Amino acid sequence: MVAREFGQRLWRQGRLISYTDKSPIPPQHKNWFARVTAKQILWVPASSQIACALLFLLSGGTALGPILSMICVLTTAFLTSISVACKNRLKGERSSGHYRALERLKQIGVVSGVFWGAILGSAFVLNGTSHLAELSLLCVLLMLLGAAKYVSTPIVGAVHILSILLGSCAGLLVVGARTATVSAFILMLMGGTFYALIKSLNYNFVTRKLRSRALEEANETVEILLREFDEQGSDWLWEVDLEGLIVRPSARFHAAAEREISALARHPLIDLFGDGPDRDLLADRIREPEPFRRLVVSFTANGEQRWWSLSGRPSVNRYGEVIGLRGVATDVSQSKRAEAKIAHMAHYDGLTDLPNRALFSDTLKWTLERRRPEQLVSVLYLDLDRFKMINDTMGHDVGDFVLQVTAQRIAKCIGAGDMVARLGGDEFAIVVTSLQARGDVVDMALRIIDALAEPILLEGQQINSGTSIGIAFADSTDPNPQEMLKNADLALYDAKSRGGHIALVFLPQMYQAMLTRRLTESDLGSAILKNELELYYQPLVSIETNETMAYEALLRWNHPTRGQIQPSIFIPIAEETGLIVQIGEWVIRSALRELATWPEHLSVSVNLSPVQMRSPNIIPTIVNALASSGVSPSRVEIEITESVLMNDSEANLALLHKLKGLGLRVSLDDFGTGYSSLNYLRSFPFDKIKIDRCFVEEIAERKDCQAIIQAVVALATSLNMTTTAEGIENEGQLTRLKADGCDQAQGYFFSRPTPADQLGHKLLASEAHVKAA
Repeated sequence: MVAREFGQRLWRQGRLISYTDKSPIPPQHKNWFARVTAKQILWVPASSQIACALLFLLSGGTALGPILSMICVLTTAFLTSISVACKNRLKGERSSGHYRALERLKQIGVVSGVFWGAILGSAFVLNGTSHLAELSLLCVLLMLLGAAKYVSTPIVGAVHILSILLGSCAGLLVVGARTATVSAFILMLMGGTFYALIKSLNYNFVTRKLRSRALEEANETVEILLREFDEQGSDWLWEVDLEGLIVRPSARFHAAAEREISALARHPLIDLFGDGPDRDLLADRIREPEPFRRLVVSFTANGEQRWWSLSGRPSVNRYGEVIGLRGVATDVSQSKRAEAKIAHMAHYDGLTDLPNRALFSDTLKWTLERRRPEQLVSVLYLDLDRFKMINDTMGHDVGDFVLQVTAQRIAKCIGAGDMVARLGGDEFAIVVTSLQARGDVVDMALRIIDALAEPILLEGQQINSGTSIGIAFADSTDPNPQEMLKNADLALYDAKSRGGHIALVFLPQMYQAMLTRRLTESDLGSAILKNELELYYQPLVSIETNETMAYEALLRWNHPTRGQIQPSIFIPIAEETGLIVQIGEWVIRSALRELATWPEHLSVSVNLSPVQMRSPNIIPTIVNALASSGVSPSRVEIEITESVLMNDSEANLALLHKLKGLGLRVSLDDFGTGYSSLNYLRSFPFDKIKIDRCFVEEIAERKDCQAIIQAVVALATSLNMTTTAEGIENEGQLTRLKADGCDQAQGYFFSRPTPADQLGHKLLASEAHVKAA
């Protein structure tokens, strides 16, 4: 491209080559071109010898012959010495020597042209019309030799030809003969032709030299790049013949394959790789040579699996015949391992290394699609009991350890064809295909329950957990994987609602119970707006005086179509959905508003759930209710259960202290049913302890119940706390509690929970009002 542009420019503008900074030859080629052109000096002595020999012959043995021969010999010697000197300078390494040699070439061309012109002019004058044709031919020959000698420097060639032409024509004009004049005219035409020839030859010379130089540089660059690529790059070249045999394996190929070059040469390329579809595809490409890109094949070297990415295309000889395949190979083992790691992370749980929910769903779907009619497929769904408490009280590191141990224990209980997965949190699911009877599946579930019930030891600390399991079987001919998992989840929910630590098989009525629960959840959201909620009150009676001291506010829901729904049904739903916060605020406002109508000696007790305790609005709600009702805070008692302190105990204790600071009384309900009851009494100064009904029910029959109640009463008395016994149903229980020193009692023996307008003091007030009227 460079040569072509330069040649066109030179031809179009008629510029002569000049070895200066303004030369149209690219700078990177100037030194090289000067060196190539300077070699033309070697033509000078040879052409001078030829001219001398011809001139001696043409002199015809006249007296002029020796003289002219001597002059030619001297000229030849002079020019030869100059040529040798220039040639010696060319042997130097500095580029300036090339340019000085070219300057000498220009001087030689000018001097030799003038000299030959003078000699030929003299020869024409001395010989007259004799030897006219021979001398004219010699003139033409000298101009032709000049055009050939100075093809690389056309300006020098032009001066050389012009000098010869002027000298010869001057001599012919001196002769004056008509033939001499005609010869002079012909010589001038030939001189113009030779000048044009110089220009044409110079263009071809420059173009050819530059194109050759560019091709040489390109070949050198390609050779260097290929050598660098093959020896130091991360990729390497490979080549096979039509039979698939490796040709000329490189050192990089040998290092990547970890085989000797001699063992690779003429070895089938396909034999390096392991069986697989990619290997078969490579064999097809070698058998029928076709281009291909990034074909990944695997092989084993020193017991380690690796992967190569091959790209190739057919190789041809100088005749265009396909002689094999050649291409580039890349070791992609690292990226393949990274891809495998990413794929593993996408389908496996990072903590337990069990399949995750996505892989579990895909596996269950695949299993059901390929299930034989007689094959039994079941899903077991489970989560851990008290896992949140373990996480919150002992830390997430301990919780993670429990999950890992749980995964290991489950894996030991299932069959080889089964799969256990961690769905998230403390939830696990199992696809069981190894058993043929439903009873065996239930037995497997019970083994898992027993295994997870065993304590976990961590640094000498014993961690107790457990589980319940829901089981669903693929009963239909076209079972749905999502439906099976949902059914197992419903069975798990039912198992946990029954106390846990059991395994239940899904039954259709569980689905109906789930629909009822959803309906309850939906209706509960609008129960407040529809004025369907109501507070009932149960009295707390002084055992000593048998007088009512306070009432506990108990929530009831009067559903328009289902009648009155028990709190044990809708309260858990309200807590799970968070509706308990809104409902609890309504209870506080309604209870304090009702309290404002009661006699001053009565107080009201309101229960707070753990969910309410986490609400940021609990303090503002109580303060606003106190302000709007106008009742004294000392007449309001807040009841909490031990479960409130088991979760986020520090935050909840801080909240209790704020309630205490408002002047409210705080009582601990269901005392003795938790795990750290005594610790809670030390953590917070409760005003009252409520003894759970489970101890009261059998106080007359069981000595241990009597001992527990006596201990609790004595403990409360020493801590200046009031004690209230729940679940009093007969006189014997009351008498026993009175003997043990219990302060208050609550239960059906005194009154069932009743609406506010049916409370004893209100009935008395109503009767007094009627009598007064």
